[in-house]
Amino acid sequence: MSPQYFRVAKVFAVFAFVLVHGFVAAGAFGDPRGFLVNQQVSETVVYPGVKYIRADGSHLGLPMVTHVVTVDMTDPGVKLQMLPGERLVTASSGQFFRRSRVSHMQQDNNALVAINSAFFDISATMAPSGLHVRDGMMLRQPATGNPSFAVTEDGLAFINSFGWSRNVRYGTGTAALQGVNNNIIGDNNIALYQYPWDRSPATNAAFINGRAVTEVVIGKVAFTKSSGGTQRHLLRGKVLEVRNNKGSVGLNATNYVLTATGTSRSFLQQMTVGSTVDVDWLLSSVPSGINWSRISEVVSGNNLLIVNGVLQNGSGSHWESRHPRSVVGINESQTKVLFLLVEGRQSGRAEGMSLDSVRNYVSHMGVYNCLELDGGGSSAMAGRINGNNVLLSTPSDGSERYVPSGLGVVAVPEMANPFFQNVRVSTGHDMAAISWETPEPAISYLLYGKEGYDIESIRNQVPSKRHTIFLSGLESHTLYFARMAAETGAGTQTSQSQQFTTSFEVVVDDAQAAFDGTWSTGAFEVPYGPSYRWSNVDIASSPTRTATFRPNLPASGHYDLYVWFTPGGNRTTEARYDIKNQAGTQVLTQSQRTGGNNWTLLASNMAFDSGTNGFAKVRNDSTVGTVVIADAFRWVLNSPAPMPHGEVPTWWREHFFGVNAPDASTDVDEDGYSIYEEYIWGTVPDDSTSSPRTIFEQTQGGGFQLTFSPVRADRVYRIEASTDLDSWTTFNVPLQEVNGQGIVNLPVESGLGQRYYRLRVALP
Repeated sequence: MSPQYFRVAKVFAVFAFVLVHGFVAAGAFGDPRGFLVNQQVSETVVYPGVKYIRADGSHLGLPMVTHVVTVDMTDPGVKLQMLPGERLVTASSGQFFRRSRVSHMQQDNNALVAINSAFFDISATMAPSGLHVRDGMMLRQPATGNPSFAVTEDGLAFINSFGWSRNVRYGTGTAALQGVNNNIIGDNNIALYQYPWDRSPATNAAFINGRAVTEVVIGKVAFTKSSGGTQRHLLRGKVLEVRNNKGSVGLNATNYVLTATGTSRSFLQQMTVGSTVDVDWLLSSVPSGINWSRISEVVSGNNLLIVNGVLQNGSGSHWESRHPRSVVGINESQTKVLFLLVEGRQSGRAEGMSLDSVRNYVSHMGVYNCLELDGGGSSAMAGRINGNNVLLSTPSDGSERYVPSGLGVVAVPEMANPFFQNVRVSTGHDMAAISWETPEPAISYLLYGKEGYDIESIRNQVPSKRHTIFLSGLESHTLYFARMAAETGAGTQTSQSQQFTTSFEVVVDDAQAAFDGTWSTGAFEVPYGPSYRWSNVDIASSPTRTATFRPNLPASGHYDLYVWFTPGGNRTTEARYDIKNQAGTQVLTQSQRTGGNNWTLLASNMAFDSGTNGFAKVRNDSTVGTVVIADAFRWVLNSPAPMPHGEVPTWWREHFFGVNAPDASTDVDEDGYSIYEEYIWGTVPDDSTSSPRTIFEQTQGGGFQLTFSPVRADRVYRIEASTDLDSWTTFNVPLQEVNGQGIVNLPVESGLGQRYYRLRVALP
């Protein structure tokens, strides 16, 4: 067999930044295309089965900004959830029901997307209107005039007006229950109050109107769900205290209070500490074919816009005027859900819609039943986009309103498969490396994609306990989903879902920044992380306080620079930032009075060196009497600089060796190939069993066949021939790729004497 020479050619790295907006096929559920004039549409896959679409344009001659979320309820990886407010209650103002901003709800519940839901008692208790249920537990009772959007444990969505039956049971006695977290108690009635209601009404709530009350504080023991039919959900508890005409009792997740007026007080007064109390209920007027006991999540709204495909009509200012709007809709099969938010009250940018226009818009998108949610200043949508929690909509009031309830999409937790251990995922600009171990040898591969797991990677055909899959040719700045797969004699196993986003991104929060001078800590609006820093602007020029955000960039190249700040009426309209990059230091400005609560682009395509030479510095010199915010900066790589010959990307080297990686010329695993050569080949640099494999053999026709692995789509392979090992010429033969192996057939050439071949591999 002739000698084989396999050497690595000089690498010429060429990188490009491509930003691709996906789109929904025309006519698909949730497709907004064709409704707005001069429409601009962008789409992001938030999670398998969940898409976020922003559609801007004009309608009836006015500018529109709209946000659409579609949820495939047949996907077992997602579900809908009622999101209660939990962060704020102002007791001194007579408020009782806790509230949160929608962005808080999204973050606090680890939701993929969240939208505001119910109208509420905005002038008093803040209680949401209509039925609210979370995981089967009732947080507000049904109310006439407030239809509800509901989801079952089986993922079936529907819109309905519910009734209910309910009782309080103690000993052998039974009493009727008026409501749950009710903002009104009639005479001679009993109501139940539980978290997120903040405290019992007692005698000081405005809606008690000075009447005598008896309250029983009860510790929760168990919540037992019904199996359906006439059997009821049961909330069982033990009496902790009986109180007559006393002050309020605080509520939390472990207790609740029964409050009684008039003649109903005697039913509570007979209760004794330590005794058992049961509260039971069932929902009625449920659509045929639906088991009421499997209804898990419910929020309520106001007007029905579409009923079984029939567009509803309305009149009056609320219906006909243009406002910010939020709605929820479902398809005819009740398996797909749509959230729509229309921004409004922003002259020249987002004028809002009437309910007629909203109705027509969602009908255009295939909605079969639709319910209006609260709108105006309450309308807000937040989501996790490419791993970042962001406020997707711009509130009409300039900042988010605190609301008592929302509706969210959450990922269903997966059980980890213990067969897959020590999982590591690292990403580059347009590539990724996923490594893991298995307790026994297995053939391995990945199932991955942008919307699910529809692409299969090249397989590692040699069974091993250590596995690494390299993915290349990915779209930059894109979220991918992946599952590891392993084949053994016992069958195929797959891992829980992994997520990764391509391209380099470095965020420096205020906790990592260096501050000169005195800065205060705040948490108003939506900070990045738990808080931000702020300083009064007390000088027009030459700052006396600065905040320096210094990233450790993994690669030299051109970056987009983003800033996060929380807006407010006292903010400076000209925040000044010193930005140091390859070109030196320049001053950029940004108003912090409006916008914000999100990543705001400060500059595009700025050249930075790798490492910590660059920075962004916030200054406190601007308009005297205002406030400047220092919260977070984000560097996003647009295009990396060409990789010098002999070096490997930092992310790739650190994936295998950590931050103290050896020089790229080192052969760590002593398999005859340096770290650099293994990067070029696409093999694992710390595993001696992972190295280039070649077979050179004669074929039956007298020619020769070279078989080698691995073979990668992002590498250039070339066969070169020589008769003296000094001068080499390219041998033009086709390369075949079969099951992850490269195959080259070399024809018989007579009269050449001894001939040598070598395989040359390089980056494109």
